[in-house]
Amino acid sequence: MARVPPAKLWNGAKLREFRERSKLSIPETARQVGILPNQISFFETTQTLPALPTLQRIIRALGLDLFDLSELLRLDLVTPMQLQRFRITCRLDGKTPLGAMRELMDNYCQEVKEKLDGARIANRNTK
Repeated sequence: MARVPPAKLWNGAKLREFRERSKLSIPETARQVGILPNQISFFETTQTLPALPTLQRIIRALGLDLFDLSELLRLDLVTPMQLQRFRITCRLDGKTPLGAMRELMDNYCQEVKEKLDGARIANRNTK
């Protein structure tokens, strides 16, 4: 199987942006994550990818959320415009992104349950 270049999986420029947004230097970030400063530089310049445990420590050190992670990993879960609207709505509603996502999922699951219950009742009535 062919090796996938790190740049297709990882957005190092985003890592730098998130680190700078957190007002952390490379050495300070490396200290908090428990790695050498040159490793942070390698990640930011997309020369290499962090291992999963290292990525987890980076997420904690920089206070990243699910959407930040999706940008780092080039997952494209939502469009940038959707992400911007979601973050603004969270701020206006005084909710954390995680809390808002839980609420969205709860509402979605409730809607699905109601539709399924309605379909079951309709099926019983047609028999």
